[in-house]
Amino acid sequence: MNKNYEFKLYVCENSVSSQIAEAKLKAMLEDRLKGQYSLELIDILKERDRTKADGILVSPTLVKVNPPPKRRIVGDLSNPNKVMSILFQHREGQ
Repeated sequence: MNKNYEFKLYVCENSVSSQIAEAKLKAMLEDRLKGQYSLELIDILKERDRTKADGILVSPTLVKVNPPPKRRIVGDLSNPNKVMSILFQHREGQ
């Protein structure tokens, strides 16, 4: 199956806020993009070099990698409409 959307979620596995963000995000993506996305979970404590190279400073941080444009949301992922609005905003002229 073609995965049209690619996301990365940077979390701290032991953080309650990261665990909540992960659960809410998975439910949101399943509801709105079922079968059309891939989600990579990256533990910021286990993958410090990668996290630093990607410019991630806090968790949770969600990055929509594809399709462009790249989007980032830091922190609260509890409002599905707000999250989807930020992730799928179109640039002027697109």
